Amino acid sequence: MFHYAISDTHGFQDAFDQALSVVDLTDENHLYLLGDYVPRQNNKMSEGRYLQRCAESLSFVRRYQHEHEGHVTVLPGNHELFLLDRVEYGEIQISDALYDWLRRIPRYVETDSNIFVHAGVDEEAGECWRWGTSDWDLCGKFPATFGRFCKTIVAGHVGAWTLAGDPDYEGVFWDGQSHYYIDGSTQKTGRVNVLRYDVDRNVYEQLVATAQGVGTWHAIEPALGLVGKNDEGSGA
Repeated sequence: MFHYAISDTHGFQDAFDQALSVVDLTDENHLYLLGDYVPRQNNKMSEGRYLQRCAESLSFVRRYQHEHEGHVTVLPGNHELFLLDRVEYGEIQISDALYDWLRRIPRYVETDSNIFVHAGVDEEAGECWRWGTSDWDLCGKFPATFGRFCKTIVAGHVGAWTLAGDPDYEGVFWDGQSHYYIDGSTQKTGRVNVLRYDVDRNVYEQLVATAQGVGTWHAIEPALGLVGKNDEGSGA
C-alpha cells in the first residue's frame, strides 16, 4: 500500500497534472494533498484575475477529490486560510460551494506512522500536539522544525531548497529523522515534488514533476546544510 503527498502547486496546473499522473490510486492507496493550491497574488495580477485563478485551482482539486472518492484527502494551506479570511471579512467573494468545502476540509491527517499537514505541529507539546497546535501553526508554522518526533511529519509550506541552503537543491528535504518537507517552490522552479510512502516496507521515495514530464522514483536521502530560517521559503 502506498501513501502519496503533493503540496504547494500554487496554480501551476501543468506541473500538477504531471505529478498526479504518477499517483496510483488503486486498491488501498491514498493521496494527501497538503495545501497551497491557489496562485500567489502579485502586482501584475488584477484582483479579478487572481480570484478567477483561485476558483480554477480550487475547483480542480475539489473535482479531483470527488472523482477519486475515498482515495484523496485535501488539506488547506496558509494561502487557503488567507482566502477564507478575506471572504469572511467581506473583502472578496467565492462560490458558496467552494467556501463551504474549504471550511470543512481537515487541517491535518494522522496515520499509524505519519502526520500529513501543510506546515507542521507544535512539537514542544510532545504527545499532546493534537491539542496544543493551533490552526495557524498547522497551516502557517515557521520556521521549520527538525529532529526526532513521535511520528514522522510530512509537510509543505517551506521550500526544500531553502532548508538545504542550496538554490540548486532539487527534491524532497529530509532531515534524516522525523521530517519530510516537500514544497518544491513551484512558483520559482516550476517543479512539484511527489513523495511516496510504502506502508508495508516503511520506505519513503520521491520523484520530481514539471510541466514537461516526470522523473523516476528514487529513495530520499538525508539533506545536508540545515538552514531552517529563510524568508524565501516561509510560504508567507
